[in-house]
Amino acid sequence: THTRSPFDGDIGSSREVAFASTPLGALKLAAKALVPEATVNDAVLALVAGGLRQWMEVRGGPLENVRVKVPVSLHQRAESASAVNRDSFFCVGLPLAEADPAVRLRRINEETALRKRARDPLVLDTLLRDLGRVAPPLGHVLEGLTLDPHAFALNVSNIVGPYERPSVLGASVKAFYSVAEINERHGLRVAVVSMADELHFGLCADPAIVGELDPLVTGIEAEAAALADRARAPVPAPRRVTSPR
Repeated sequence: THTRSPFDGDIGSSREVAFASTPLGALKLAAKALVPEATVNDAVLALVAGGLRQWMEVRGGPLENVRVKVPVSLHQRAESASAVNRDSFFCVGLPLAEADPAVRLRRINEETALRKRARDPLVLDTLLRDLGRVAPPLGHVLEGLTLDPHAFALNVSNIVGPYERPSVLGASVKAFYSVAEINERHGLRVAVVSMADELHFGLCADPAIVGELDPLVTGIEAEAAALADRARAPVPAPRRVTSPR
């Protein structure tokens, strides 16, 4: 069983948005120095974990694992145009109780690698489509379970944006943010998009559930700086972590 999501609640009509940014190249170098197998998405999740940890500390909540939903595109170039929007996801736990940012990154990488080896997104997509075809009521039940706040606390999406800095009417774009709407009983959502050599985080929340977003913003940016600092310092040896069944 999973602990209750800190963002579980009845969604109201008010929204609060906030933004954070960090250099992409420096983050990739630091992540690879600390965990050679780490992907950019692992680093993104590590930064979100740092933000959530600081948010929890400000609110005085317990530093427990928080499960996040990570959307995955299953579209392959060889597929038909009708499959362009074929998406799935997997869930990972962010280890907020772990104090060392390098260890947090390593544990996130271990879990995302496990989820990819198990082919979670493809298995889930196949199961939902097959049940939807042969037993629609069961398909609806399963789909509802995947949206339950016990399955995940918040959605963290990460997409590749323009590789070059675009311009509008001759003026260079300084920042490029994405904001995604929250869903019922999921009071916080994080949308990440890259532009040139930067990562931009857009946070959307119900303020009645989440409160101030400043701790999340400062925590995300502080985590990027902490990973860079740890990359310049000795890294503790990996310790064996047993994945929950």
